[in-house]
Amino acid sequence: MRKFIAPFMISPLLALLLLAGTPAAAQLPEPEVWFNPHGPGVDMYSMWTPTAPWQQAASKVNVLVLVHWVVRQATDDQLISMRDFAALHHMKIDLSTEPIAKFPTPVCGNEEGYMLISEMAATVARLISLGIKVDWVDMDGPLQAGSYDNYPGGCHLAIPDLVTQVALTMNLVVAAWPGVRIMEIEPLVAVTSVPTWRADETAFHLGLAHALGRRVEVMQSDVEWVNPRWKQSMLALHEYTRQQNLGYSVIYDASSAATSDATWISGAVSNFEAVEGELHIIPDKILFTSWSPYPLYNMPETSPTAQTWLINRYVRPRPILQAQFVGRGVHGKLFTPDGKPVAGVTINGYKHGVDFTQPLPVQVVTGVVPATSVQAIIGVRVNVECNCTGTNDLLLGNLSYQESQGGTSRYTTSFPTTASVQNGVILGGEYVGGTLVNRIIALSPNWTLWNSNVFPVTANAQYQWTIPAATVGGVGWAGNVILIFIDASGNGTRITVVPAPGKALVSTTVTAADGTFALPKLPRAVDGPNPVSVEFDGAGGNYRPNIWTPLH
Repeated sequence: MRKFIAPFMISPLLALLLLAGTPAAAQLPEPEVWFNPHGPGVDMYSMWTPTAPWQQAASKVNVLVLVHWVVRQATDDQLISMRDFAALHHMKIDLSTEPIAKFPTPVCGNEEGYMLISEMAATVARLISLGIKVDWVDMDGPLQAGSYDNYPGGCHLAIPDLVTQVALTMNLVVAAWPGVRIMEIEPLVAVTSVPTWRADETAFHLGLAHALGRRVEVMQSDVEWVNPRWKQSMLALHEYTRQQNLGYSVIYDASSAATSDATWISGAVSNFEAVEGELHIIPDKILFTSWSPYPLYNMPETSPTAQTWLINRYVRPRPILQAQFVGRGVHGKLFTPDGKPVAGVTINGYKHGVDFTQPLPVQVVTGVVPATSVQAIIGVRVNVECNCTGTNDLLLGNLSYQESQGGTSRYTTSFPTTASVQNGVILGGEYVGGTLVNRIIALSPNWTLWNSNVFPVTANAQYQWTIPAATVGGVGWAGNVILIFIDASGNGTRITVVPAPGKALVSTTVTAADGTFALPKLPRAVDGPNPVSVEFDGAGGNYRPNIWTPLH
């Protein structure tokens, strides 16, 4: 989808604060690294020689993923080269499948997540004929596509019927490789938005274990990074996997808002740093892949816009950050898992939300106008069209579009700053850094939706979209800002951005020779769900970032 009940439950937000505020007492094992090369990448089939320029990254990959349609479409020589490369680098093989059986004349199932039984049989036969041993099989989105999907192609199967149709394809894999292990992939936030998801997952796992004679061992999250609820949903699913004795895995890719190789890589880095540095979730397994047009190249690993570079960027020392309030500030220590101090690096203390003395932080999105587009609009969505709802206290400046190459179109717009109340949402103005900006206060379930006027754009031009935004006290965003390109027929291509909540630097210091530090000024309590944070940024890429946020 490139997309037994728990004995007790805590709210996702409380779980987030508990996890974030708990110093690491012991270092978890490093995640197993899986890699599914970017199929649209122009160098996909040039990667499988002993001199291909990603040998360092390859040495870090534990499992190579082969998608079922790649197995059927690639040539024998291409598949053999992948098989031999995996063996040379001691990689296991995962077969990625769309596991729900689709029948020859289906009334439903004409969507992702379904495949013909004959397609699975052909895939298995091809791999066997080439001597490719499958160690893992992953099932892409069975619960979401088979039972939850609201689109017309979904079959809306009851759990027992879903088990039956998945078993029709999975039994072919189990029969071919009796030792194969099973992983389930589900989209996050979509699955965890269904109230019965825990009971449904448990029933599906139990039923499938009975049908196949083996259980699902791992659940993997395919994350909707643009959804502001992804963190709470991930905490909930991670908790569920621990209760059920399942492994947990995350796909480390970028959001659908990425508009270039560079922004895709940057987004993927930000996402895995948020999972592990902010939420303190260390998955058992991680997958590097892309289901978007970016990045165009998998190699060389020395290029910061290539996907294999991302593998090397991830595998760095993981420091432990311990901190506690002392007097008016915070004292702590930064050290490696084996106890060695990390000395001479910067530690910063932040108050979350806007710094009213400074201009709003600005996010700049770059990209290329779609080839058929002639117009565009800019919009703001709060508690609507985001699969989300929550408490928002938002600040938004002028939104600007400018073509930097291949076109001359420019357009600047702003959400109205006139004080009013619309649909229960409080709208008005606020001075930030001496500039009047819009303030939007929206409590759930109240919502607001706003679009700019239509303005002209130039097909294939390079553009910059500038978004000044923050929050008061770190509250929000449950919503997004959108740029929609429109063609002559009125069809749109949407670019979605969830602005960062913003943060103000309150205190900074450098770790001593023994890794200790003291931030003399950091408030214990301020407005917002994440009052303050102590952050280590990774020292220029030498380490992985880490964040401490107290429970208040």
